[in-house]
Amino acid sequence: MPSEDTTKAAVTERTWRFEPNDRFLFWAIFLLCVAVYGNSLWNGFAYDDDAVINQNPLIESLSNLPRIFKTGFWQQWTGQSSGRYRPLFFVSLSFEYALWGYRPAGYHLTNVLLHAANAGMFFVLARRYGLDRMLAGLAAVLFAVHPVHTEAVANIIGRLELMGTFFCGLAWLAWTGRVTGRRRMLNQALAGLAFLGALLTKENFVVFPAVLLLAEVLASPEKSTAVGWMKKLVPYGIFAVSLAVYFGMRRLSGETLASPDPNLVPLAQISLWGRICTMASASVEWFRLMVFGYPLKPIYDGYNVEILNGPSPRAWFGAILTVSLVAWGVFSLKARPVVTFGVGIWYVFLSIVSNIFFPISVVLAERWLYFPSVGYCLLVSFGLCWMFREFRSGAKQFSGQTIAAGIALSMVVGYSFLTVRRNSDWKSTLALFLRMTETDPDHPLAFAEVGSMLFEASSPNARLYVERALQLNPTALRPHLILTRILLKEGQLAEARERTDLMLASKPKSIVGRSVEWAEVHLLNAEILLKEKRRDELKGELETVLYNAPGIIPLRSRVGKIQLEAGDLAGAGKTFGDICRDFPNLPESHSNYGVVLAQLGRNAEARREFETALRLKPGLESGLRNLAELDRLEGIKKNP
Repeated sequence: MPSEDTTKAAVTERTWRFEPNDRFLFWAIFLLCVAVYGNSLWNGFAYDDDAVINQNPLIESLSNLPRIFKTGFWQQWTGQSSGRYRPLFFVSLSFEYALWGYRPAGYHLTNVLLHAANAGMFFVLARRYGLDRMLAGLAAVLFAVHPVHTEAVANIIGRLELMGTFFCGLAWLAWTGRVTGRRRMLNQALAGLAFLGALLTKENFVVFPAVLLLAEVLASPEKSTAVGWMKKLVPYGIFAVSLAVYFGMRRLSGETLASPDPNLVPLAQISLWGRICTMASASVEWFRLMVFGYPLKPIYDGYNVEILNGPSPRAWFGAILTVSLVAWGVFSLKARPVVTFGVGIWYVFLSIVSNIFFPISVVLAERWLYFPSVGYCLLVSFGLCWMFREFRSGAKQFSGQTIAAGIALSMVVGYSFLTVRRNSDWKSTLALFLRMTETDPDHPLAFAEVGSMLFEASSPNARLYVERALQLNPTALRPHLILTRILLKEGQLAEARERTDLMLASKPKSIVGRSVEWAEVHLLNAEILLKEKRRDELKGELETVLYNAPGIIPLRSRVGKIQLEAGDLAGAGKTFGDICRDFPNLPESHSNYGVVLAQLGRNAEARREFETALRLKPGLESGLRNLAELDRLEGIKKNP
C-alpha cells in the first residue's frame, strides 16, 4: 500500500526494497520476540511434550527417519489411525534429540527462533505488498508479543503451528519474488515445495493457497476477463502437485482421513445446525482471546464452551460479530483491501478447524489462532494508523495521534506483560493446570490433572484436588480412576474394589474404536485382582488393556510387570519382548525384558538385553542393578 494513505492501498507493482529502516525494524521485531519469550527457555516439558519427546523412541535415533515418514502422528501410541500425518515435526525433534537429548532448553530455543522468524517474515511480506512502514511494523509487533501465541511458542508441541507457518512464509516469499521467466517458474516450484513442507508439518495448512490467492487478487490493480483469470490460476497448479504428493505419502503411511470417533469428538454427536450454533458461540471466545489475551486455558471443551443444539444469546452475538466483520471486509474490497485481506485470512484459516464442515476432537484451541491472528493484527494496526492520520491539522491532529499512539503502546506493553507471565505457566504440566484451577475453577479436568500429578509425587494434597473434581462432575471417569489409585496405595482394598466395580458397571455396552481411558480402568482392575489373588480373571483383563492401548508404552509396561508379579513369565516375556520389538530404543523396556529372561534361565539373552539398555542410556540405574545381580548369580553358579 502506498506510503501516504494506508486506508486505500492497491499494489500496482512490487518495487519495495529492503531499506535500512526496514532492516532495523526487522531485527527489532526479531529481538523483541526473543526478549518476550526468553523466560520460556527455562521451562521443562509440559503437557503433550512428555509423550512426543520423553515417550517417543522414534526421535531417539536418526536411523528412524524413514520410519517417521511411514508413521501417523499418534499411530505409534494408539496403534490406529488418528487422521493426523505430521512427519516433519518428528524429524525436527529427531535432529534436536541428537543435539540436546532430554534437555528442554534447546527445544524451547528452536520454538522462540521460529516465532521470531515468522514475525520477521510477516513484516517483510506486509512491506512487499505495499503496506507502509508504520502499519506493517505495528502489525508485526502485535503478532510478535500477543499472549495467545504462548501455547504455540512456550509449549514444544506448539511447533506444529510455528513450523507450518514458517514453511508458508517461505512459500509466500518465493511466490512474490520480483522475477520473471524461468526464474519465476523456479520460484513457483520452490513455493510448492515449501507448501509441501507445511502440509507435512500439519494438515491445517491445506488452506494456504486460498489465502495466497486472496492476497494476489487484492494486490492486482487491473481487471481481468474470465480467460485472464484462468491464465492467472494456472501457476497455482503447483500447489495441486504438492497436495498430490502429500496425500500419496500419507496413504503409504497408512494414515487415513479417519471419521470422527463419537467417544472423543463432542460435536460428532450433534446436528449440522447444532454445530453452527456451537461455533457461533465459540467465535465469541476467539474474539475475546484476540482482543484481551486473558485468561488463557490449555483446554476448551464442553465444560467451558457451550455445546448447543440451537441458538443461544451468546451464539446470536457471535453470529452478529461474524456477519459484521464479513460485511466490513466486503465493503472495503476496493477502497481498503487490507481490511478485506485481514477478515479473509481470519476466516479462511479458521474454517478448517470450525467443526462445521467436519467435527474434530477439540472445540477450540488457542494454538489454532497463530496464523489467523495475522488478520487481527492487520485490522487493529489499520485502525490505529487510520486514527493517527485522520486528524491532519491543529489540536485534532495532536489529539488523534496521541490517542492512537497511546492505544498502540498500551497494547504492546500489555500483551508483552501477559505473554511473559503466561510463559511461566507452561513451565510444567503441574504449573499449567494449577493456573487453570484459578482461571477456570469450574472445570473438573483441571483439578483431576493436578490431583493425578500430586499423587505421582506422593503429595497428601492429591485427594483434595481429586475430590473437588468429583464435586464438579460426579460422573467424570478420570477423577474416579485417580481416587481409586489413592485408595489402593493407602491399602484400602475393599473401597478400591467397590469404586472400580462402579466404574466398570458404568462402561457403555458399545464403544466405537479403542479407548485408552477404559484401558486404564481395566488395568486398575487387574492390579486389584492381583492383590485379591484372583489370578484366573487376570489374563482377560490384561488382554483388554492391550487391545485398547496397543501403543501406550507405560500401560503395556505395567501389564508386563503385573504378569511378572503374578508369575506368568511367558506372558511377561511376550509383553516386554513385543515392546522391545516395536520400540527398540527404549532402555527401560530392554531392562525389564532382561529380568524376565533371567528368571526363565536364559542368562545370555538377559545379559544382551541389559547391555542394550545401558548402551541406549548409559548409567541407567535399573540396567546397572540388574546386570550386577546377573553377574552375582552367575558367579555363585561358577563358585558354589
